[in-house]
Amino acid sequence: MNFTIRCVCGHRSDVPAGRAGVQIRCDCGRTIEVPLLSQLQRARAAGEVCDATECQEGFPADELAEARAVDEEMPREFFMILAPDHVIAQRVHQEAFVHFVAAFDRTVKSFARTTEAQPGVDVQIGYAMFPGGQSLIDLQIRPEILPPHVVTELKMELDALRHPPVEGGPVSFCCRALLWGGAASSHPPFLFPFSPQFGKRSASFDQLLTEAAGLAYPPPERRPCTAEARSRWGRSVLALGRRLRAWLTVVFAWRVEAQPVEAQPVRPPQPAITPPEFPPLLPGPADPSCGYTVEELTSLIGQYPQYAPLFGMRAEVFEQLEDYDRAIADYTAYLTLRPDQAEIYARRAMIYCAAGSQELGLKDLKSALQLDPDHVAALAGRGMIYLQLDAWEQALADFEAAIEHDRRNPSLQVHRGRTLIGRGDYPRAVEALTQALRLDPHHDAAYAWRALARRRASTEPTDETLQSMLADFDAALDIQPEHAGYRLYRAEVRLGAGDIRGAAADCDFILARQPQSGEAHALRGIARQRLGDSPGAIEDCDSALEQGAESADIYLARAFAYEDLGEMDAALSDCEAALEVNPQEVVAVNLRGAIRLKLGDPDEAAEDFEAAIAMEPDWALPYANRGNACRARGDNSGAIQAYGRAIELDPQLVFAYLNRALAWADEEQDEKSLEDFAAALRLAPDIVGAYIERAWLRTRRHEYDAALADLNEAVRLQPDSAPAHFQRGRLHLQQGNYDEALQDFDRVIDLAPDLAAAYSSRGGVWIQKGEHDKADADFQQAIACEPGMAEAFVMERILLEAAYYGRQEEFDEAVNRASEAIELDEGCLPAYAIRAGAYWYSEQLVEAIDDFTELIERNDEDDFHAHAGRGQVYAELGEFDLALADLDHALALVNRLAGGKGPSKTGLAYAYNGRAFALAGLGRLDEAMRDFDRSLKDAPESAWVYYNLGLVFHHLGRNAEAVARFEHALEKTDPPLPPLKRDRARGFLRRHGHT
Repeated sequence: MNFTIRCVCGHRSDVPAGRAGVQIRCDCGRTIEVPLLSQLQRARAAGEVCDATECQEGFPADELAEARAVDEEMPREFFMILAPDHVIAQRVHQEAFVHFVAAFDRTVKSFARTTEAQPGVDVQIGYAMFPGGQSLIDLQIRPEILPPHVVTELKMELDALRHPPVEGGPVSFCCRALLWGGAASSHPPFLFPFSPQFGKRSASFDQLLTEAAGLAYPPPERRPCTAEARSRWGRSVLALGRRLRAWLTVVFAWRVEAQPVEAQPVRPPQPAITPPEFPPLLPGPADPSCGYTVEELTSLIGQYPQYAPLFGMRAEVFEQLEDYDRAIADYTAYLTLRPDQAEIYARRAMIYCAAGSQELGLKDLKSALQLDPDHVAALAGRGMIYLQLDAWEQALADFEAAIEHDRRNPSLQVHRGRTLIGRGDYPRAVEALTQALRLDPHHDAAYAWRALARRRASTEPTDETLQSMLADFDAALDIQPEHAGYRLYRAEVRLGAGDIRGAAADCDFILARQPQSGEAHALRGIARQRLGDSPGAIEDCDSALEQGAESADIYLARAFAYEDLGEMDAALSDCEAALEVNPQEVVAVNLRGAIRLKLGDPDEAAEDFEAAIAMEPDWALPYANRGNACRARGDNSGAIQAYGRAIELDPQLVFAYLNRALAWADEEQDEKSLEDFAAALRLAPDIVGAYIERAWLRTRRHEYDAALADLNEAVRLQPDSAPAHFQRGRLHLQQGNYDEALQDFDRVIDLAPDLAAAYSSRGGVWIQKGEHDKADADFQQAIACEPGMAEAFVMERILLEAAYYGRQEEFDEAVNRASEAIELDEGCLPAYAIRAGAYWYSEQLVEAIDDFTELIERNDEDDFHAHAGRGQVYAELGEFDLALADLDHALALVNRLAGGKGPSKTGLAYAYNGRAFALAGLGRLDEAMRDFDRSLKDAPESAWVYYNLGLVFHHLGRNAEAVARFEHALEKTDPPLPPLKRDRARGFLRRHGHT
């Protein structure tokens, strides 16, 4: 396939396809540049002569200078459409094309913003779209000073833009960006608008050009590259820009039905009735951008009162000025002269609708359709009126009829989709809106309505649906970033998808432009409440209610915020307000119950939870809350059952596992409690409180290493957790790790300087370290922090000192401190226990028995330690029957005692050791030896076990074995023998020749 070009000398040369932009030499010696695709499009068909005179190397200097001057005066960014409007309309739907050009414009402008630091850059981008989805992009930049990756990114972004379907031939345009002053003077401006060099698919330029070669193009016209021509193009671009802005106004209101955007009418051919005397330069009435003023048109109407199109032209001007009454009057005059014009009836109908008179608009549209049953604009307009009247079936019939005659019109598919949404036929609505986006990939309203259809299709949208909706709103906002309705709706979807910060950001954007938007305040209030900004949530909810945006959700968000701030009465009031708006708002019922529970009314709270369960029996949260109410009433069994039901409904409900773990612990079902703690931490391994609570349980079970591991993990997860440091400090204190305990209590005091228990606990450490002055200062500070607890702190200090003196083997002082505590409180059981131990270790055995007996009598439940202690003292007194009775009772308790009431492994070993001693005293040696073996296995470092075994061997006359046991007793230190027993052991060894 060849093209013919002509030199100024008149000689014609044949040029093969694909040589665009290449220079050839004419026989006359001149150099000729082969025209580009944009210029070849102006030829009628392949082989048509194309005048290339202006492209020659010897381009007139004055015209070149003039063109450069015009370049400098042109807007910094503009588009040239390189095919006449009627050609565009034949090949691509005009609305879709406008939207695509606008998307192209946004991409180029975004690129321009990224190159602010590069002055004097002249950018020219040519784009051609072909049937079958093919396209070509040409990017030229002068001077070539931009980084290659920037240029590559722009190419990729432009290449990624989807263009609408094209039929019957290519459509091309050029974007010219003169960035920050245009190109430097040493770089001549671009003279030609388009030169495609690469494309989206692996196909040569020759192939694509061949595809386009056989198509019919408009006849050639003279195209001198002069300032006048460039200026005319500029005016044409500005006129197109006005139409672009008009076409791009697509209304999508959130929760408010808005005026529809009408499809562009396909006007039937009008008979030419032009009086001979009509001015030949007057533009036709189909071009409202003709530039005539109302006054000029009025003058012409005075001269030609029978020429109906003049009334139509003036009506269009009035329409642009939103002077609807005079526009209607002019269209009425037009119809008086030409009552057969369906198009004018359709136009007047739209003005009636814009003026608020749907009834008259509907009447005109029916008249238009009587004249022309296939009039697309009239069908679409009537469909829109039916749509606003919720007459879904009539609207759908009209839109489908209009689509039959204009299948390329994306707005008709959008209106059809909206109608199907109104009918509740959401799958077909999504299909229609998807078809609209195939026809116009940059139709913002189609994206927005498709998102709405997807939302309404499911009462509980899946994550996939939510992400699809968000993608649609993102696409709509890429096209219309200032559209408050799209952004508000996206904020709501983001809330549902868990993107709380994104929802708040959308509301911030809206409120910066529309501070009185009650709906934006409402959504931001909900978002702020979920983000933990309770004061901000209350402020936004107040604003929303003041602006009339009342809803149960607003009251609920504010109720949650008030609850978080501890303002329970206000929270309760908002729950009541939410239920007044919506009596079936189950969240409000459940929240009201939770608040009542916090206010100390578990019975009314339980009623609310039961009501919530009745309203929504498959919702796990009310069951879990009912469990909390049961625990508050002391009904651990009911709590465990309620938590179990909550977990059945929602196996991921972490706090149900945690609370059930605590209920199991209260019921002394430690293994089940530990199972629930483990389940909760598998689901949420970073819950600090779970580790702290489990450490408490493990400490009670004497599992000190495991408890310490839990507390270490809690501190690792939250280094500023005062409860974790406090409990770890108490554990270190209990284990005798005094330096570590001091570090933890110091940290607690740093974090919570008013916590009295932290000072008293640290005071206890100082007592154990023998630094009583520091202990005194800390206890005084504890009393200063909490004066109402002064007596308790005094008692705590006395008991700690009594225990300290007992460990120091200053038993008389330990007895004195414990007696002081008993004088202050006769029911102080720890004081009896400490004093009993001090009496025992100082071998005041009768007094020890009295205190152990007091413990047994005062304790409402069986006390293992009191029975085991008294039994061992009886054994030392030789009262073996009494000893065996107490020790048998103590060991029988082991199987039914749990938690803190049960013995540690060491305590259990002592009980077996004492019973072995009693059994030996009763002559039951085989049983005694079994108990000794058991106690030695459980407490191999205990001096007491070896001491008692040595006594037994001594009484049996097996002195060699007794010597070995007494030697072990003096070596072992966990715990060591008290002084008198050590003296006896040493005396026995001396008598038998051992030092």
